[in-house]
Amino acid sequence: MFIYILWANHQHFSYHFSDLKISLLILFLLGTGSIFWSANVGFFIGKWLLWLIIFYTFFVAYCIKQTHINLLKLAFGLTIAGRFIAIIGIFQYLSPDTEFLLQSAPPSSTFGNKNMAAHSLVLIFPVILFIIFSNKINTMQTFLAGFLIAVIVIYIFYTATKSAWLAISIELLFVALFLRLKRKKINNYIYWNRTKTISLSLSVLLIFIKINLSADSFTPVWQAATNEISSMVQSTSNKNDIRYEIYQISINMIKNMPLFGTGLGS
Repeated sequence: MFIYILWANHQHFSYHFSDLKISLLILFLLGTGSIFWSANVGFFIGKWLLWLIIFYTFFVAYCIKQTHINLLKLAFGLTIAGRFIAIIGIFQYLSPDTEFLLQSAPPSSTFGNKNMAAHSLVLIFPVILFIIFSNKINTMQTFLAGFLIAVIVIYIFYTATKSAWLAISIELLFVALFLRLKRKKINNYIYWNRTKTISLSLSVLLIFIKINLSADSFTPVWQAATNEISSMVQSTSNKNDIRYEIYQISINMIKNMPLFGTGLGS
């Protein structure tokens, strides 16, 4: 169906290739060809289907006219999807005895594993900042963006995924650096007013209240953060930790197949 639509509308499409797009296309083709040397064809098929979804999505986004309004609509779509992931995860965290979705590492929302859920929201988080800084949003959208920031940050904190915490911090650092270096070029696209200040203040207040709550009772945020950092230090010093074995296996795979790898999903 995709190929037919592409063929039927080929006269209306204009393609502009860059080094980045060519590199991504080569990577996709290399991943597709890895079925011939994949260590596990079943794993390959599952991962390749995800890659195919990304390829289609990229092409659809490429065909959308990149105006500020269109980008804003796309950003709201992504963040609202993230809101559903976060709300389900928050409910799982505060109601651990309620099982309505199978999960191996709660609170994992719809992903089965909390780390995967947190990582998807880490990718969505900068998109929310694009919304909140935009000069095209009205008062209702401003408060909606503030609420979206709050629920996503709360859920990421509840997952206790240290890599997600670190990634969010790095994202904020780079966004601040970008705004600083490109402030003259982006003045026409960003706007800040009293409504946004109130929205962000309410978001911070909601985040502060919720991260001090657990499924049992009030738990100070500093105590939860200290416990997580302590467990991370202990696991780092434990050479029998399963992660060290995974790292060693990965290194051996790279040594055995340094050029083409062992196929998608392995």
